[in-house]
Amino acid sequence: SSGINAEYGVLGCTRCGDLVKPTLEPPQQFFYLCASCGTFWDKVCYGNETESCLECGFEVVPRSEPPPTWYLWCMCGEKTSTQSYKLVTIDCPGKQCREKITGRTDAPEPMYYKCKACPVYTKGTGYLDIPQPCTGCPAKIWPQKAPETQHYLCPKCWMYFSLKSDPLEKLRCRRQDCKTLITPVIERPEN
Repeated sequence: SSGINAEYGVLGCTRCGDLVKPTLEPPQQFFYLCASCGTFWDKVCYGNETESCLECGFEVVPRSEPPPTWYLWCMCGEKTSTQSYKLVTIDCPGKQCREKITGRTDAPEPMYYKCKACPVYTKGTGYLDIPQPCTGCPAKIWPQKAPETQHYLCPKCWMYFSLKSDPLEKLRCRRQDCKTLITPVIERPEN
């Protein structure tokens, strides 16, 4: 320190020399989210002062907790996310969609998408209550948490087996003298 006031415990700042009054509590990390333009930043401070937004100049009140992330998923396939201290509702950004989307704070989970109208079977993330458009036809796919049964027919020795597996997960033939790599199909092969 560059200066000490013994009576009040005031110290001179080591960078600029200004006198600084001591506090009993250490500074904490505070979060700033501009309600006007959405700019977000954080800093270590005492959280007792508003700050002007770096982008638009709007006065922002600090908070001790970061804003939650709101996930905005639409049935048309549009996905986005944003941070806000308030519930977020937007018009879907999709060009052919006019849905209102309300955000949710639970993150999307791993899901399986098996179309009932065509052979498409994929793995991704999503929500059980939000169907997604099929990539192979105009249908919507309701996701599920468990994988679908896939069928494995060896093209070399014709051994057949099936099990619940990830989309197009290649497995070796189960015959000891074969071990051919098999690409599965979602439909059971005919006898």
